[in-house]
Amino acid sequence: MRVAGWNFFMSSGVAMAGPVLGAFLMATASMRAVIAVDLVGAAIAVTSLVVVRIPNPQRAESDSGSIDFVAEFIDGWRELLRHRGLFDLTLVLAAVTLFGVAVVVFVLLRVVPGDPIASSSWRTWTSTS
Repeated sequence: MRVAGWNFFMSSGVAMAGPVLGAFLMATASMRAVIAVDLVGAAIAVTSLVVVRIPNPQRAESDSGSIDFVAEFIDGWRELLRHRGLFDLTLVLAAVTLFGVAVVVFVLLRVVPGDPIASSSWRTWTSTS
């Protein structure tokens, strides 16, 4: 349980600090520096995955054999339907995710008809004058 708590704490911290630091870096540095920082972060992530040993536990004898994806999917779906609150939460989160993406794309980025890069509003929005 402690690991799950720390994992949640760290992912929340990254989710809050990442955009702030990214916006600060974009405002104060060149695009090459932003991309360089991104590449360094990716290299650190890949290196940490290479260095850390991920255990592969032995399967119990009852688990031997192939995994039937369809049977497990149906079993999971039945379990989800058995817990009405979990099912409702899944529906709400799916709707928020789908409609949230639409809001970001169509409202916050103010997508205009035609080619947005060639439009004058896009150049005005992205200019750094």
